[in-house]
Amino acid sequence: KDGYKILVDESFELNGKDFSGLLGKVKNAGVDLFLSDAHLADYITMQRQYVTQGMCHKVQSYGARGSEKQAAEALGADNVRYILSAVWWNAQLGTQGITKKFVDAFKAKHKRDPEWYQAMGYESARALFLGIEKAGTLDRDKVRDALAALDVESIVPGGKLQFKQENGQQAMFPFVVQQNQPDGTAPIVWPKEAAKTPGTPNPSCK
Repeated sequence: KDGYKILVDESFELNGKDFSGLLGKVKNAGVDLFLSDAHLADYITMQRQYVTQGMCHKVQSYGARGSEKQAAEALGADNVRYILSAVWWNAQLGTQGITKKFVDAFKAKHKRDPEWYQAMGYESARALFLGIEKAGTLDRDKVRDALAALDVESIVPGGKLQFKQENGQQAMFPFVVQQNQPDGTAPIVWPKEAAKTPGTPNPSCK
């Protein structure tokens, strides 16, 4: 009920080599949650140094990074367990409707699951084509008006694509949160309607 108290809030350079100073501050602060927004290379480097310092937090996330196979290979599967990552989309959503059609078509062509950025690129293009089709012209203002009125089934989390005025005509939908498991999988843990399993605090951390 009292909210959260932030004890360490610092930025760091991209492609860093030594995060020991920053991690030392986090360790000395005795925080319960560790949240960092990092690119893949920095996630791997920082997490390696995090483990070396003997750090452990019940809740840990590197933003969109965490579930990558490269990280598990570089760090060891035991050192990425229970890390949470939040992305715009996950192929685990593809169990029905047009999302399943997209996932199945992508897998048939590329022999692997689509990533979130491929799904968002596809859906952005699909929205534009729908706007042009509804406008019946390439006139930019008419296409914009058609997009503003769009209300269609979508592959985005929540299953609806809209550009409502009250949202600044931005598409609004929830992030998908996934969590690394001891068996090497990273199932969706939020939102509830898409969750494959509940989220779990790292049981190894005191």
